[in-house]
Amino acid sequence: MRLITALVVAMALLAACSGAGSQAGAPPPGAPAGATPLPTTAPDRTTVTGRIISTRTNQPLPDTVVRLAEVTRAPEDPSDGVYLLDEARSPGGRTDASGQFVIANIPAKEYVLIISSDDGRNAIVTQNSGSGEARVWSTEAGKVVNFGEVRVDWP
Repeated sequence: MRLITALVVAMALLAACSGAGSQAGAPPPGAPAGATPLPTTAPDRTTVTGRIISTRTNQPLPDTVVRLAEVTRAPEDPSDGVYLLDEARSPGGRTDASGQFVIANIPAKEYVLIISSDDGRNAIVTQNSGSGEARVWSTEAGKVVNFGEVRVDWP
């Protein structure tokens, strides 16, 4: 009986330890069933995830192109910066059926999120303050950064 109790306790402890945080192969936290699983992130890279929701329909935007434009700041004034979307090199992907996106193993930098259509239209995700300024996300090496639910006036 003691052996069975010890095995049950050991299995419970293992299950509790393995369930903490985001894991490779598991969907992002808060993602709906069937969402894209998270890949393993290299120690010197980052992975970003999020979900795109249309403010017009209040529904997820499936099969939508998401791109990350790198932010560059001036050394003499780090409060000022510019972002650049390089169609050939900027990281990106598409949302799945639930509007979820995962962009894996990219350089850990600051990024602006841009939503694109197949016909070439782009929408820059802006601050929630209504200022019209681009929203900047910071990433960290070795981590998965969840951008959360991103609401855009699209399509």
